Amino acid sequence: MSANAHTPELTIALILFALFESLRLQEIRFSEGALREGAIYDLLGRIHQEDTREMSIRGLQERFHSQVQRNQGVARWAEHFFMTAAASWPLHDGHRQWLRWAALTHDIGLDIAHSGFHKHGEYVWRNADIAGFSRREQGVVAALVRTQRKRLPGLVQLRALGIAAEDVVALQQLAVLLRLAILFHRGTAPLATPPGLTVSGKKLLLALPPQWSTEMPLMAADLEQEQEWVTPDFHLQW
Repeated sequence: MSANAHTPELTIALILFALFESLRLQEIRFSEGALREGAIYDLLGRIHQEDTREMSIRGLQERFHSQVQRNQGVARWAEHFFMTAAASWPLHDGHRQWLRWAALTHDIGLDIAHSGFHKHGEYVWRNADIAGFSRREQGVVAALVRTQRKRLPGLVQLRALGIAAEDVVALQQLAVLLRLAILFHRGTAPLATPPGLTVSGKKLLLALPPQWSTEMPLMAADLEQEQEWVTPDFHLQW
């Protein structure tokens, strides 16, 4: 084995040794409130030129048999909607990451049960030991996975899911964008390109191609249902 072919365990051991040496530590003790291995995994990912969180996302997709290709499409459309909405809503790159992670793993609950799969996906995100992610990140992605279907929770309901006060408004906005991206990927014949989106406060206006409602009646019905589910917090039109 070459000097550079370190196993993850050996790399972690070397990092800990360097920390002891540089900080002149004598001992370390386990604590539930400490960073624990999260910071080490983050450093390990940087050493290998890869975000540990991306490896964890792929691990979740593989373990729970996600539709990877379809979900990549959902993530691209979600980002398309995000870039438009960010001009009106105070969203930043961290929010974009939350949306992407949720889009890529929104279907992991299906591997547990079809009934209430969004709740199963939320449970996995909230309770699994997912390397590289902070508890805050896991909590917000869990909430996004939970809110992908049925009636959109209000801000008070999101707080009840354990979301911090400073995150609830952005999370609710991200949930709407995620729901739209997923909706347009249902069925076997989605739109070729994402529709235009205009955002003004709580109003969202979709620019859909002519005759789309007659050519895609199921999608039209889904949009009408979505319009009802996001009311009164948002007003969806097309």
